[in-house]
Amino acid sequence: MAVSYNELEGSGKLTYRAAGGVTGERIFEVDWADRLTFADELRGTVGQVIKTRPATFPGLSWLYCVEVAVEGSSRILGSATVVAYDKAKVTARYEPREFDENDDRLLITESLEPTVEFLTLPSEGLFWDIAQAEPIAPEEAPGKLRRELEWVYTKHEVLTLPAATLSLLGYVNQAAMRSPTLGLTFGIETLLYHIKPLIREITTEGVQAWTVTYVFSYNPTGWNKYVRAGEVDPATMYDAAGDEFKQYPPGDFNLIVL
Repeated sequence: MAVSYNELEGSGKLTYRAAGGVTGERIFEVDWADRLTFADELRGTVGQVIKTRPATFPGLSWLYCVEVAVEGSSRILGSATVVAYDKAKVTARYEPREFDENDDRLLITESLEPTVEFLTLPSEGLFWDIAQAEPIAPEEAPGKLRRELEWVYTKHEVLTLPAATLSLLGYVNQAAMRSPTLGLTFGIETLLYHIKPLIREITTEGVQAWTVTYVFSYNPTGWNKYVRAGEVDPATMYDAAGDEFKQYPPGDFNLIVL
């Protein structure tokens, strides 16, 4: 457990039913501010993605937490409308449940999809002779193949969609992004975000979840740099106020990538 807790007197109760079967109960005390996080850890669901199974009863690995009750203790003063407590009493109830030990939940998948883009360079400032007497016509402008990648990042079993899933469309990364599983680091403003169709799933347990595939198109020179006439390498543009011209606004991609 990531949250610190104390187990209270009376915890660890087991109830054996006459018709067969057994249930368990544990009683904890945690800081009031940690009560929701602790309840999520017991129930087996943390954050936006289903990450872990429910907690098990000590010594009885087939008894899983099925219900959590939270109540305040050691009341302290709060506002006129919100009751605040120093501590929370958390009661967890356990019942037999079966899990397939080989059924590991798929949380994240990643892939790289190499692509190329053909660019026609500006003809201005280019000539066929050293004396610059024969300018290159627009239809004679040279082309260039720009190597790109698409970093495809898929989250499975997403319970709630972050608002940034839609609000960051068309943005570039404001900070360097690293994929630990792929071992790659992408520089500032080199990733342009778009998305594939959102898929909603309902499991056999009734959990409504999403599969969300984020696509980040990688441009090694940066998406806010542009090819200048007579040049090959992209450069920065500036507006009338002297600020960098950014066709694609920078955004915080940590809001959508774990």
